[in-house]
Amino acid sequence: MIKELIPSQNFEIVRDSIGFLLSQEINSQKQKQNSRFTEDVNVFLERTTPIDNSEEVVINVNLASSDFNNKTQKDSQGKTFFNIDIYSKGAASPIESGSLNSSLKLHKYIGLVRYILQHTEYKTLGLPSGFIGGTNFENFTIMENSNKEDSDFFKMAVISFSVRIQESQSMSETIDLNEIFTNVKIEETEKGYIYQFIKN
Repeated sequence: MIKELIPSQNFEIVRDSIGFLLSQEINSQKQKQNSRFTEDVNVFLERTTPIDNSEEVVINVNLASSDFNNKTQKDSQGKTFFNIDIYSKGAASPIESGSLNSSLKLHKYIGLVRYILQHTEYKTLGLPSGFIGGTNFENFTIMENSNKEDSDFFKMAVISFSVRIQESQSMSETIDLNEIFTNVKIEETEKGYIYQFIKN
């Protein structure tokens, strides 16, 4: 058995750091004189509940995937991808359609997120030097609204952001092979074979 308590993985820490620094920087930008970022913005982590019409701009940070291509018994390094979803709601005015208003708002916040994540201030995402091996704003995709009758003019974009992260684990001590499986047996159930622990 593994003796130590398994810690949070680095991709979990990076996920939380992305959400924190986006929230912090957006709030800071809103406070600056003559700021063009005046919308009500909320940043979420792994949100699954639908966006409702009371929300003007929503940013949602999601862990997407990881590809570890440099592995040893002690550690592994690879590129981890995060999806950053941005939702905007528009309103029609005498000089601008609701659809255009929402689109321009969405584009503005795509640019804001790109600027923050690629700024040299956050080349390590606020984490200690050596924690990550680099970041990249990969791309963004603007999604088509399937509801053509949407009166709130919702728009959505997905940003793909990658971080080169190293994960590690402790090395195990040597053990007598005869002792490995003494407390486990395999039993057949209607759902398939299952591992069962033998109580002493």
